[in-house]
Amino acid sequence: GNNVRWTNSFSEVVRRGISVREEYRGSKCIESLSIGFDQLSVFDALYFDSTFLPAQYDGEIIFFRTQIQAQLRFGWFHTGTSISWQKTSNDTIMRIPELTVRHSMFANLRLFKKALQLQIGVDVTWFSEFTAEAYMPAVAQFYLQSQRTVGNYVYIDPWVSFRIKPVRIFVKAEHVNAGMMGRKYFLLDGYPHNDFALKIGISWLFND
Repeated sequence: GNNVRWTNSFSEVVRRGISVREEYRGSKCIESLSIGFDQLSVFDALYFDSTFLPAQYDGEIIFFRTQIQAQLRFGWFHTGTSISWQKTSNDTIMRIPELTVRHSMFANLRLFKKALQLQIGVDVTWFSEFTAEAYMPAVAQFYLQSQRTVGNYVYIDPWVSFRIKPVRIFVKAEHVNAGMMGRKYFLLDGYPHNDFALKIGISWLFND
């Protein structure tokens, strides 16, 4: 805002990283299987402290992430899982959940002499508890806070999809478990995830 005045002399932020991926495809049941490793070094990181003022960390902060992804198929049943384990050398400045799990499973059915394609599934997301940053609208920045944690909550999104030739109808019950496990579904401090919402989509493909 107009009342915020900063006089600082910050050094340049330097980032260096490596990324390694190994992927396997081609099996009857395993559509894809991959494992990856990421390492990022941030030198003299800039951040906003608990008083909403910019500050600079003197030194190196290292970020590690290992991710495993698997897409499996057993006839009409499909499943996909992504597990990420991540860590930082300084979780006081760089705030991230240590573990994130995303899982999707659905049935892919063809009915009425394959005229109707029916898919029924559910998506599940969970990440471990951590002390997330908060947001200050006055400076339009995220800043460090240490009073409240977020995470350790499961988001469940069941859905169904119909396809009859050029017409496809998609219905999703997003966050169907809202309120069933307590009102603690926050993505950031003070910013909750959306409540239950029913989303419907229609796609009609016209051919000349």
